[in-house]
Amino acid sequence: MLFGFGRKQNDSIADFWAWFVRNSAAIERETRGVSHDRGPSKLITSDLGQALERAHSGLVHEIGVHPDGCIELIISADGIKSAFAGVAAVVDAAPPLKGFRFTAYRPRSTPTTALNMFGHDIGFEQVRYRSLQEGQRLGLDLFIDVEAEDKHRDMMAFILLDMALGEFDVETGIGSVDVRAGAPADLKLLSELPAEFDAFLAQFAQ
Repeated sequence: MLFGFGRKQNDSIADFWAWFVRNSAAIERETRGVSHDRGPSKLITSDLGQALERAHSGLVHEIGVHPDGCIELIISADGIKSAFAGVAAVVDAAPPLKGFRFTAYRPRSTPTTALNMFGHDIGFEQVRYRSLQEGQRLGLDLFIDVEAEDKHRDMMAFILLDMALGEFDVETGIGSVDVRAGAPADLKLLSELPAEFDAFLAQFAQ
């Protein structure tokens, strides 16, 4: 039994996967059908989200076609550390299901085009950083070259950090994050952070 999860929680997770298996053919069909002309259906957005919420409160999902051709369901804590155990519990209980893969936490990704956030098109090349060691974590000063409200700039920063490093590494390996406006030319581009972060963590690997 997973520590922190009793019979009721385990039953809720089992119910989620039973629901998913029952609907898997329709989920695959709807996910593959998403295009610019046809948006995501209720089944793979709200219905799937509600089923996941019943399994464990606070979890969110992303679904799409993986480069290997499988349907990939990403289960995320949405950056909330207290929900990380729930992500692991749900994904660990996933049944083998042909044509699907189930991923815990948002993985690293590099946007091929700028992301539109709060009316601004922004990519890794518009974010610069400096790093500071904070024990076994890496603190960051992030500079985003857009004029936006502070709260929106902060949200942009953490969305882009999740993409650069993956949700798990951001939560467990990044310390303080100070987000500012601007683009200091002497700082590194966000695209350089993954290699620096991995080298930094390697110092503490047993």
